[in-house]
Amino acid sequence: MDRSGYPGNGLRFSVSRITGDRWKDFRYIRLEALEADPAAFGSTLEREAGFSDSDWMRRVEQYASSPDDCLFLAEVDGSVAGMAAIYRAGDIFNVVSVWVDPSCRGRGLGRLLMDELASWMKRNHPGSILRLEVNPEKLAAMNLYRSVGFMPTGRTSILGEPPRGSTIEMELRP
Repeated sequence: MDRSGYPGNGLRFSVSRITGDRWKDFRYIRLEALEADPAAFGSTLEREAGFSDSDWMRRVEQYASSPDDCLFLAEVDGSVAGMAAIYRAGDIFNVVSVWVDPSCRGRGLGRLLMDELASWMKRNHPGSILRLEVNPEKLAAMNLYRSVGFMPTGRTSILGEPPRGSTIEMELRP
């Protein structure tokens, strides 16, 4: 589903599930995110910059074709400006890789991504729990997650390998 809209400032936003032919868009936005906000991710720019084209294609094909995993790309005026993904681990669906280009923040694009993830879950896995981990220093991200109903669970973990900080776990229950 493509959700498009005008946020009032003349820019056209859209959010859609990735298709297999958009692996270059995912590679671009993922590497941009890792470079701009390394403390928000468990992986590193150095690690993922070393992935081959076939590695990126496989990742995208998994997200594009899986009934349990998905990746959404956000665009602003036709340019990729954000992403968010879900992957299944047992009975829990984990939200990962939520990121919006800093030049597009504060305009509702992150909310559109989170709303699309929630809609996808309701259509495909009603009644399931969504879980995420967030760096507590990323206050805007924490506020976004709270605004769509995520609540802290009280659990924490270490971010990255080697450790680069900590995260708190949040859940959205049906």
